Amino acid sequence: MGQKYGYRPIPAFVEAEEFEAIRSHVVEEDLELLDLWYVRDDNSVPPQYVLQPINTILRNYDSSVRQRCVSTSALNVLS
Repeated sequence: MGQKYGYRPIPAFVEAEEFEAIRSHVVEEDLELLDLWYVRDDNSVPPQYVLQPINTILRNYDSSVRQRCVSTSALNVLS
């Protein structure tokens, strides 16, 4: 797929009615993954599904980068 329109992130919020319509077309094996990343918020009007932050699902996401930054900062201070 080309980059004609640039970077297009997945939506952070999807109205419940639309999400459930999409969900009805997803194959069974992928439903668990979809339900893991999007959680229904019944407090919003209208109800919607909210994309979960990446670090709530992938606990160590980006931790190696942060550790390297901390180590590099410490080395710069010692120099």
